[in-house]
Amino acid sequence: MLGDVFKTQPVRIHNQLIQITVQEQGLKLCFGAVPQVRSGQTQGMYWLSFEQVLGTPASGQLLLSDNEERVSWRVTPQQEGLQLGLVALQPLQGAWQQLEEQPCIAVQVTTATQQ
Repeated sequence: MLGDVFKTQPVRIHNQLIQITVQEQGLKLCFGAVPQVRSGQTQGMYWLSFEQVLGTPASGQLLLSDNEERVSWRVTPQQEGLQLGLVALQPLQGAWQQLEEQPCIAVQVTTATQQ
């Protein structure tokens, strides 16, 4: 009985990544509901973390139109949700915004040399 008090409950995740669309200069990620997002830059990589979101691993490439720089992206499941990482030969700068008409996140990236 006392063990039940201290027993950790599994995290219940009710949100899911539904679709990833490659767009000019970035990606559009659509979810079942608007997720909580954290983002950052580490050693030239731009990343986003979507908390309490389920999804399957995915990866691909996109082409930045200004200088034809290839950017590789990968979605990986983490313990608390999903992580999206974007990398290129040049260090990346990134930004994201929540789209108003649907539960989607638009991610835009540029290389440091484009600024």
